[in-house]
Amino acid sequence: MRFKKQFFGTLSDGQKASLFTVCEGGVSMSATDFGCALTSLVITDPHGKQTDVVLGFSTLDGYARSWGSFGAVIGRYSNKISGASFSLNGKKFQLFDNCGGSCLHGGFPRWENTLWKGKFIRRKGASGIQFRNVFSDGYQGFPGTLSVTVEYLIDKNAVLTMCFRAETDKATPVSITNHSYFNLSSAGDIRKNVLQLFCSKVLETADGNIPTGTMIDVRNTPYDFLEPKEIGADFDKMPEGYDDCFVTDAFSPDSGIPSAQSPLVRVAELSDFSSRIKMSVSSNAEGVQLYTAQFVKYLPGKYGACYMPFNAVCLETQNFPDSPNRPEFPSVILNPGQIYTGITEYKFSFF
Repeated sequence: MRFKKQFFGTLSDGQKASLFTVCEGGVSMSATDFGCALTSLVITDPHGKQTDVVLGFSTLDGYARSWGSFGAVIGRYSNKISGASFSLNGKKFQLFDNCGGSCLHGGFPRWENTLWKGKFIRRKGASGIQFRNVFSDGYQGFPGTLSVTVEYLIDKNAVLTMCFRAETDKATPVSITNHSYFNLSSAGDIRKNVLQLFCSKVLETADGNIPTGTMIDVRNTPYDFLEPKEIGADFDKMPEGYDDCFVTDAFSPDSGIPSAQSPLVRVAELSDFSSRIKMSVSSNAEGVQLYTAQFVKYLPGKYGACYMPFNAVCLETQNFPDSPNRPEFPSVILNPGQIYTGITEYKFSFF
């Protein structure tokens, strides 16, 4: 177990950002207090070879300039809210339209562009980093002052646990996720990676990739990952790749806001036959957004890489997109006295 905190850079407003690094067993993790971005996650194989399995940047400026939310925490509401607005308790709330008529990932200002308070922590045999922030009533257009705690923990069994907790003083919609771009070989095309999703349904979408409120069966469709298959196996039917929300086994008609009592369920397994690394994902979230990074083009990254389409896969565990406007979906309203507790585990192994 080792901890290291170092200067990461100075923001345009003069604030100084830090980089926190934790080493536990064969895993080394770094994250910055700028947007809680996970900047590196290095896995060591049985032969001593190290692989950084998340895309990102070597400097603070890279994260400040990037639009892709690399490794960052996303809130107050991840994914899209149609019309960049919603109504709650008889009042309409107008959000920032940053995605063709919708509010994406909370709109503006984004959580990923704010400085958080960070410190090292220990939790039941795991080592990690805790970030905290308070977002005022009306921030991004959402009601209620929201107190947020983000924790990234690693243990000797090569398990990364992400925990997102939030409390409010007014009723407000909440869906928090992490937007890490995974590549189990550190670089290159992921279409030959093998993915299994333990999800029998996917949300149907209409114009603007907004859910219709209907869940469709994935069987015998390009969305069928119930059995392991290459990510690109059905790209002849959908060459633009995936940017879709799948329904996990955590879903129930009253699932909604996750709590500390919400059970973790299997979500996904991703395998890279080059590095021989497998990533198994479990979560208490009702949905997982599969995104194959098709919109990333000619982006300079760390280690001298130039990121291109399909160089990573995101598995964003979250509540359903546009739930504040969809009575068909479970409620995502966090009320005073409740504690939002979203948990996702990523277990790394070799095969």
